[in-house]
Amino acid sequence: MESQRHLIGEAVYLFGLSDPTVELHWSEFEALTTRAAPLPAFAGQELKGAYAQVGMELGIIAIAAFLIEFDKDGYVDTDWNVPLRDLVRNAGRGPDIGHGPIKVASRRQCPIPWHIHHMWNPTDNDCMKVQRFVERNKLGFAALPEQEEAPRPTKIKAKRLRTLERRAGRLDMDLGSSLSIEQLVTQHARKVKHIKEEQRKVMIAITKDYDGQMNKMKKEVVVLRHQLADEIDRNRRLGDLLRNNYND
Repeated sequence: MESQRHLIGEAVYLFGLSDPTVELHWSEFEALTTRAAPLPAFAGQELKGAYAQVGMELGIIAIAAFLIEFDKDGYVDTDWNVPLRDLVRNAGRGPDIGHGPIKVASRRQCPIPWHIHHMWNPTDNDCMKVQRFVERNKLGFAALPEQEEAPRPTKIKAKRLRTLERRAGRLDMDLGSSLSIEQLVTQHARKVKHIKEEQRKVMIAITKDYDGQMNKMKKEVVVLRHQLADEIDRNRRLGDLLRNNYND
């Protein structure tokens, strides 16, 4: 469906012994892949991950099923550089898991061949599982309702129309109306269409405001990520200083 193609968020799920072990916004995952922050609980492990692009009504648009390695200190391996967004942009057709067919990038259908060894093959059930995690919405996505199409004017058979006109004759006389039933139906359809169009404009305005807030939050996350990296560096230097003093 067309409205579902509007992206409202990106989520990353890392699977360990429990499903999922970690749920992350894209900006938080970027902090891991740039080694600004570690995940010590997964030190020395390789995990399955799922990158999901989320559309309106919390329906998944696309999934990339990837593998990710952590070094002995819990940082993402320096050789890991899988372009998840590029993969789903060119991904193949996947299953319909409730909101229309999705796109899936996996080991079986990897649009960038040299990244195939960092991918895995999800089943339809795996994709459904990711959809349930998204719908659980622990990441707090603002789910926008799907826009409804403007109703088409109702087609009334000529015989039925004449019957309605006869029954409404007395009402037309009482109201002094010179409009036929067919004209009233057309007029009503136009009014409904106008109301739907106004609702659509409101939803577009809400979406633009949401996008603006997301961009602002992303910038704040970048600043915090740099601050975190500086703090980690200071902590390391402090630890080295303490160890040197202890050894002396």
